[in-house]
Amino acid sequence: MRCRFCDEDKPLCKAHIIPAAFFVKNGARILSSLPEVHPKKSPIGVYDENILCAECDRSLGFLDQHVIENILNKEGEFHSDGDFGVRRYPEAVPEVVRLFALSVAWRAHHSTHVMFANVDLGPHEADLKRDLLQPLDHKKVSAFVHEFDQRNPPIISPIPERYDKVRFLRIYAGRLILSVKVDQRPMPPDIDFFDLLASDQTFSIVVPWVGSAEASLAIDIISGSAHNRRLANKWRKETAPNDPLSVFRLAAGRTKFPSK
Repeated sequence: MRCRFCDEDKPLCKAHIIPAAFFVKNGARILSSLPEVHPKKSPIGVYDENILCAECDRSLGFLDQHVIENILNKEGEFHSDGDFGVRRYPEAVPEVVRLFALSVAWRAHHSTHVMFANVDLGPHEADLKRDLLQPLDHKKVSAFVHEFDQRNPPIISPIPERYDKVRFLRIYAGRLILSVKVDQRPMPPDIDFFDLLASDQTFSIVVPWVGSAEASLAIDIISGSAHNRRLANKWRKETAPNDPLSVFRLAAGRTKFPSK
């Protein structure tokens, strides 16, 4: 079959869309914004067998590993001006982090997994691919990173969003949120400081999980059916001792779960 990245006819491999390291072992839960998709455990993450050959998967894996080692597994340097918090990751190379965000968005675009059913980069797919294939000669697509203040939130399907009318694709990867610009207009001035395309440092905007739109979405999905409530109640009991801020405990505070 044809590899979507190198366009060569090669055997394809099981390629993760979001790297497995972003899914906490025995504690990961996937929540889809599609109401017909039930919450599910996913300790090794989400992968697709119809996108990449092994060689291209390894090539993109370099980007994955850099972010895992220098952001995901780090605390960063926290700074706050009173209005919001920011973490600086001194060992994370902004260009590599940008390409990582682009690679996850590009993989999500080509995936047939239901979790990424609403991802469509349209004509911007070609720009993302060129940035990834020609990182020294083609630098066009902006991206920035923010993160929840909870280390193990549920992973929700990507969501299209707008900042000052500029379109972005928001991708959830563990506590990290990757926002990739899918618009020809320039970065909004309020966030251009965090643009990885133009920065020589890697900053991540810290946002609270409790009270966020994502937490409300997770609660709505969990409480949307008796099946979801029973399953979430079971998971809550399993994870509560080690994950006291999990969305399942948060949901339990607002929803009465049926006993088994």
